Amino acid sequence: MNKLDRLIRKTRAAVLDLQGPEGPQEPEEPREQPEGGSVRSKLDAILALLEQMQKEAERPMGTKQAAEFLGLSVSYILKLTSRGEIAHTKSAGGKRVYFSRGELTAWARAHPVKTREQIKKEVQNANRR
Repeated sequence: MNKLDRLIRKTRAAVLDLQGPEGPQEPEEPREQPEGGSVRSKLDAILALLEQMQKEAERPMGTKQAAEFLGLSVSYILKLTSRGEIAHTKSAGGKRVYFSRGELTAWARAHPVKTREQIKKEVQNANRR
């Protein structure tokens, strides 16, 4: 379960907590409503936005979108796909290339650049051995 799924689950739980076991109920004494609507309506709006974000995250990206997402050129993305260095899928005819947001993020995280401090510590640790 990813962070977005957990956030959606927590938001749904918060909405259900507001409703209680018997469904929506009015508070015993009137409370001041937050500006712009009730807490329930705001939570419903947040839940709808989270579900929309989840659908967007699951939708495959084209080459141009993947390039923009990673901050790379389209030609470099195509070079990575032809070398088999980045995960992708092809359409039935093999002409279109698609990418998963999660796989692109994993690929980007798999190529960290160490800081000078990290390299210095590694050298010191290697010299101790």
